[in-house]
Amino acid sequence: MTSETLLKSVLEQSQADGVTVALVDSKLVITGSRPALGEWRGVLRELKPELLEMMRRAARPVSRRAAALVRRGVDRDAARALALLLVDQAARQDERHVCVECRHLSRVRDVYQCAQGRRIGFGGTPLAREQVVVLHRCRIFAPLDDGTVDVQAGATH
Repeated sequence: MTSETLLKSVLEQSQADGVTVALVDSKLVITGSRPALGEWRGVLRELKPELLEMMRRAARPVSRRAAALVRRGVDRDAARALALLLVDQAARQDERHVCVECRHLSRVRDVYQCAQGRRIGFGGTPLAREQVVVLHRCRIFAPLDDGTVDVQAGATH
């Protein structure tokens, strides 16, 4: 078993040499210049099973979060991009949130509304689709109960 630290180091070093390793449709795709690929091909081939597992494991939270965003009305492409941003933001312990992941938000067709909005100064005002996907600090944020939002314990919202 190869350590995740070693795998991350290999990915960083190969990227510094111009080789990109990506997970596409559950397959490892390696691109880069011919000389760089020649240099890294053997190492990456040897580590392929471990790299695949690590990259698949890292992709699961993004996929889960993107699916939840789609269920809340975000289109698929935007949901995938937003999910990547949100997972990265949570890893950095950034305490900002998006309304679309809050249980106070309701939606009828394409009209969004915050049930607790009057507590923070915009009660009754409909929110545009663009507003509900913007990261911001909110003292009344309440994550959905579906387990897709990773909220820091004790963070001030």
